[in-house]
Amino acid sequence: MAGFRVGFMNDVFEDACVEGWEPLEAAITGMPDPDDRHVVAAAVRGHASAIVTDNIKHFPPAVLEPLGLHTRSSDRFLLDLLHRDPARAVACVAQTADKRGHPPATTEEFLESLAASGARGFVREIAPYFESGS
Repeated sequence: MAGFRVGFMNDVFEDACVEGWEPLEAAITGMPDPDDRHVVAAAVRGHASAIVTDNIKHFPPAVLEPLGLHTRSSDRFLLDLLHRDPARAVACVAQTADKRGHPPATTEEFLESLAASGARGFVREIAPYFESGS
């Protein structure tokens, strides 16, 4: 990825990078797009329970469920985080918006970009935390 520093994900999200998934890839069958098998193999190797994707149709339950996996849309995933710990979710959104430098963004602009990317439910539920007087 252009501009993506190696190791960045592990810096901000412990265990984000999974190693040793390659031998599992060939065993993943039944995928609509075989180029997505590496995602499932990494999820299995990383002991994940869910694959967060907005491309749900490329990860059929018939393939995932026997492996102990399911999909979560990004909106549903963010909503789950918000419901689990609202204060932390609000702080993360504020911090992320504050750190946006290219281009800079206000919290409102950051929320608009999240909504435009498909996280409408999350934005609808978290936006009131950022309204004046809240």
